[in-house]
Amino acid sequence: MAYLTARPTAKGLLLSSFALVALILAIFASSASAAWNEWNGRNLPGHTWTTGNGVVQPKLWRIDGGANTTSSVCVGPVTHNSEGFHFPYGWTCGKTESIWTIFPTTIEAAAGLYNPNSGTFGEYWAAGFSE
Repeated sequence: MAYLTARPTAKGLLLSSFALVALILAIFASSASAAWNEWNGRNLPGHTWTTGNGVVQPKLWRIDGGANTTSSVCVGPVTHNSEGFHFPYGWTCGKTESIWTIFPTTIEAAAGLYNPNSGTFGEYWAAGFSE
């Protein structure tokens, strides 16, 4: 008799497991549409900026960046049109690392990194996150 009562519990666990897997897949599927573009470099001179690999992301909402420096590093979105490059929201700066976020608003831009110092960054990195 104990065997018969254990079978519904095993079936319930199996169904619960399938439901959990379905939930996890649904969560990952919704976050799979999010994308990031990461890049890095060496020897960025002072008072210059870069977009690294120049990838424009259609719904950019966050930029993380950092550099091997004791001063500061700045990040921000960079757009381009026939009139040249533009920095629509300016730069967000911090010591060794910086984060720019404008979520939930998104823009079409490339992730930019700026060296506001007079010295050269040895190594630097940035990542742009989009929907």
